[in-house]
Order: sequence, then C-alpha cells, then structure tokens
Amino acid sequence: MVSIRHFTESDKQDVIQLFNAHCETEPLYKPWTEESFDELFMKNPHFNPQLAFVASQNEDLIGFAFGVFVEKTRIGYITMILVRQDVRRQRIGSMLLTELENALRTLQPKQIDCSFFNPLHLTWIIPGTEGHEHPNAPGVPYPSPAYHFFRHHGYLEITTEYAYYLELKHFNIPIEIHTRIQSLNEKGIEFTFFDLEKHRFEDLFEKLGNDLWRDEIHTAVKKGLKVLVPVKDGVALGFTGPIYPQANGRGYFAGIGVHPTYQGQGIGKALFFLLCHYEKMFGATYMSLFTGETNPARRMYESAGFTIAHSFKVMRKHFEI
Repeated sequence: MVSIRHFTESDKQDVIQLFNAHCETEPLYKPWTEESFDELFMKNPHFNPQLAFVASQNEDLIGFAFGVFVEKTRIGYITMILVRQDVRRQRIGSMLLTELENALRTLQPKQIDCSFFNPLHLTWIIPGTEGHEHPNAPGVPYPSPAYHFFRHHGYLEITTEYAYYLELKHFNIPIEIHTRIQSLNEKGIEFTFFDLEKHRFEDLFEKLGNDLWRDEIHTAVKKGLKVLVPVKDGVALGFTGPIYPQANGRGYFAGIGVHPTYQGQGIGKALFFLLCHYEKMFGATYMSLFTGETNPARRMYESAGFTIAHSFKVMRKHFEI
C-alpha cells in the first residue's frame, strides 16, 4: 500500500539517499549532500513545506515531489517528481503530481511551469566533462522519461532550451572580432568595465525589458564586480557579465544585451567574445549557458566554439482554479 503525505525534516536523509541513487542510475543531476539539500530547500526563502510530498511503502520512502509558488508572478513550478526506479510504472509519480498540483491549486496560480524561472535551481553535470556543472536545469531533460511523464499529464511543450558548453583552454579571440572592435572604437564606442563614477546605464534595462538583468547587474556593480560594457559619451550601450570564475571553475554569465538603438552593429558579438576572453584571463576553465532553440544568439555562441551539451523542454500546464 502506497501512502502520500507532506515532507517533514525527518525525511531529509531518506530523500537525499533516494535522489543520490537516482543520480547513480540516471546520471545528470549533481548528487546532494546534507548541506546542499539544506541550501536548496530548507534555507531557501521560496521553500514551502505545504508543496513538498513524499511517497512511502512498507515504511520505505520511495518518492519525493516538490513545487514552488511565486507570489509576484502567480506562477507555480514543478521542481521535482522522483520515484525509486524499482517501483516505477505503478502510478506513484502520478499520485505525487496530483497531490502537488492540488496544493498549488489552493494558491490560485495562473499556470504551472517546468522552466528555468523556477527559483529553486537544480545543479546538473555537463555530459562528457570531468564533473563540470551548470547551476540551473532549464526545464525537463529531453529526451527522457520525465518528458513523456509530463506530456501524459497534460503539460505542453513551450520551447526547447539548448545548454551550451565551452572549455576555455580552446578559446581565442579571432582577428575578425579584433577588427570589429577597432571599427567600433573609431565610432566612439569603447569596451571597458563599468565604473560608477564615469558611466551610467540610463534606459538600457528598460529598453531591454528584463528586470532580472537590471537587478543582477546593478547589484554586481555596487559590489564592485566587473561588468563589461560598450560605452559612448559615458553611457553604457549594453552589458555582459558580471565576470568572475566560480569556485568550480565555471565562468559566470548572467546575460548579454545591447540597447535597441545600437543593435545590428556587431556590438553584442564583440561583447560576448570579450566576455569569454576575460573569464579565461581571470581563471575560469569553462563556460556554460542556455538559450532557446529559436534564439539567433545561438549563431554567436557557436562561432565562439560553444557546442550543445544537452537539451531541455520548457513545459506548462494551464487549468481552471
């Protein structure tokens, strides 16, 4: 007899063991330690114990489900539906998902997503590397049993996200980009690190329409982190960064953007190549990022030597409250 109940802190070790066993048999995600589990769930401001469930059978924990609700956007997120491998295909995952959806329904979300906007980030290991990590899974791995599970339960495929990877020891700025930078310099556009005393963003982030970028870059600048910008007459026309190597060797990358008025001049491509150059210079050994299947920026990433490491599907379910 399978029973479903809310997760309690006493379940923590069993959930960690369940997840790590899954990582051994179906390697993609980074295994958890007690510390990393606490950081991801227990200490996360988005953790809601009413959205965490476990399945048990004969007193053995055999499943775990967790979701998130973001009040500001009124979007619910599925973080994980996990069932022990030897008891799959017994509708245990469906039971967990139903409990989680019902709990989310009480919060009146406008939709439920499996996407990179989920504020609880699952770290995954980039296939074919020596343990190189990416800090956020941008949806449901594809192809995978999880993809077919969510399709079966009414989740629609919204976009395909490609995760790109580059080992930086192979990276060098080509002559073409050096020539482009020189040409832009002649037009009065200088590539430099943002300086609070010399530069200003003006309406850049409003025009780009991305509040997450604005908040992260403004915070980075105030902390003194290096943000690469193209500047003309003291005004930043774009950004990329912040630039710093993380402890695991990954070159950090929040995003890249160019003011609409100055797009089409090759500024974005020059910014990206300089980003890779400085990440390597400051000690990063690799970079990883993800982008949508239809995003034209893919050509830029590929021209810098990035290759697709994995695919994910952003999936969504609308339902009546």
